[in-house]
Amino acid sequence: MFLIERLPAETPEDVQAFLDSLLGEVYGSRPEWLAYELRHSYSFRGRDFIEMLCPAGSVHLRLGIHASTGDGITRDIVQLGTRNSLSRAWLIHHGQESEYGSDEIQRIG
Repeated sequence: MFLIERLPAETPEDVQAFLDSLLGEVYGSRPEWLAYELRHSYSFRGRDFIEMLCPAGSVHLRLGIHASTGDGITRDIVQLGTRNSLSRAWLIHHGQESEYGSDEIQRIG
């Protein structure tokens, strides 16, 4: 699962505008084949995130690499996965990655 931070008082449309701009930055221009949906909302460490669902897993990978480079991006990203059969969450904040237990992530609504 791939989550992008939703700033206070932002709508999903605001997050989509940010992602469209970020995708243009990462790819040079947003590829026509690139489609995604914003899905469920989550809370993690006192902040709100929204799920970005994209059929092309390479998109999440490229966004994660971009967010981990230099000072990163202006929003945090959370990626969920497993390590040693344990469910984990990786937070990318200002270019730095930290690992947490996935139990800290709570679905909103």
